[in-house]
Amino acid sequence: MQNASFADYHIYSMRDRPTIKAILVPSYEDTGPFGAKSVSEICINGPAPAIGNAIYNATGARLNEFPFTPEKVLAAIKAVKK
Repeated sequence: MQNASFADYHIYSMRDRPTIKAILVPSYEDTGPFGAKSVSEICINGPAPAIGNAIYNATGARLNEFPFTPEKVLAAIKAVKK
């Protein structure tokens, strides 16, 4: 820790962020409504592969189907040990 106390600790906020410039690129997606492409799914689907890799690294059991429930993890661990 580089600060002597939390009194000196700076928590970044929106005022500290750099300027962001949005650039819209014209495109067409056959599967989207009216040819629109989706842009927000990565926020939803991004953690799943990372969690799956963490489970694999910790247990050696590879899970390919989300959600990763305790029952699925335990069954995959038992399958690896056989």
